Amino acid sequence: MTLDIFQQSFSFAMLADQVNDQQGTSKELQQALQQKLIPQIQATDGWQLVCGPTVWKLKSDESTYPANSWYIVYHPNAQFEDGSKHPTYLLAIAGTPMSSNDVMEKEDCAVDTVVDFNAWVADGIKNEPVSVPADNLSRGKSYIAKGVAYGAYNLLNAKASEDVVSPGKTIIEFLNTANQSPPTRFIVAGHSLGGCLTTTVSLILVTSGVLHTGNTVAYPVAGFSGGNVEWAHQFAEHFPVRKLPGARSYQGWNHNLVNNLDCVPQLWCQYKHVSPQQWLGRVPAIYGTPIVDDVKKYIVKHGVSAINSGVVYKPVLTQYFDPSPPTAVPTTAQEFLKEAMTQHSVSYVKEIGITPEQAGLSTTSNQGQSDKASSKYPVASGLQLAIDNPEDHQNEYDNIKDTAEAQSLLKDM
Repeated sequence: MTLDIFQQSFSFAMLADQVNDQQGTSKELQQALQQKLIPQIQATDGWQLVCGPTVWKLKSDESTYPANSWYIVYHPNAQFEDGSKHPTYLLAIAGTPMSSNDVMEKEDCAVDTVVDFNAWVADGIKNEPVSVPADNLSRGKSYIAKGVAYGAYNLLNAKASEDVVSPGKTIIEFLNTANQSPPTRFIVAGHSLGGCLTTTVSLILVTSGVLHTGNTVAYPVAGFSGGNVEWAHQFAEHFPVRKLPGARSYQGWNHNLVNNLDCVPQLWCQYKHVSPQQWLGRVPAIYGTPIVDDVKKYIVKHGVSAINSGVVYKPVLTQYFDPSPPTAVPTTAQEFLKEAMTQHSVSYVKEIGITPEQAGLSTTSNQGQSDKASSKYPVASGLQLAIDNPEDHQNEYDNIKDTAEAQSLLKDM
């Protein structure tokens, strides 16, 4: 089956996740990902690995799960949706690894403080992003969650190791050596956390002058909202939606492709009036009622953190699709998590029209083969931790349930 340019982009994004469920040193994980990628890329029609893969984690010499992974492929004559062909580079960004508390706490759920996006980019991106206290925020500025900035910082500053393609280069160093003259094009693609980082990294690369708006496109899938209202507008200004008339849901650039029954893209917008179809309060009842109490408590707890940031998180422009609904309303948190896992992964593979193998998934990925399989996804891993520690979970909820922030979430659920 010949894949179109959007299917290829999604496939490469998903293949970046292939060591997310493995433990090892950074070097071991990079080698494992490289061994998987090389035959998969060779099986495509003309793509080649030109940089990476790179796997970053805080303690590179310890045998743990990865934090952030990426690689770059190149095609000398990739065919786009309008039939035109271009030399094309594609940066694939991985999503959240399994059981990586570092990523959950420092990237996915670190939304209680924000970073001044344009000031950080202007400073050169090589300095670790610094939070702006809620009482020091300025109206009209673009802010991104501290966790999102931290993930982008890791991606853009991690160097490819000496035993992979283009050794010793960061993403920016590699792109600075690439031929950027027309008709060369650049694609940034990612799913889940990788989807949020796709929009963030794309805007960083363009606003910093590394890439140019005219020949760069973003392909985020199932990403959560990591920036405030002004940031979402800034992204739309630099990356207007590109979609041909009559195109299918997934066939478009610069919008977030979202399954209406996927919990992850519902993060982190805190207010229904800002985005009625995509906000935190939709999560507890997303698969029907009655809602699962543990899910409600977990969402309220993290929603309060998002409100405490002092900004209003807003989704970028979104293309929605309606998948197959669950056969029954989940009645336990574990049932909720199993459904969430399917809606966050397999539903996109079906909608976009690639095989599980082309997405780096086993043919049993949609079966929820273990109770904790869903711990590899944002929200799910944190909710699993809450389920495993019910007393702590209840105490944390009791401490915030009567606050004005919690009540503002509860009244619209």
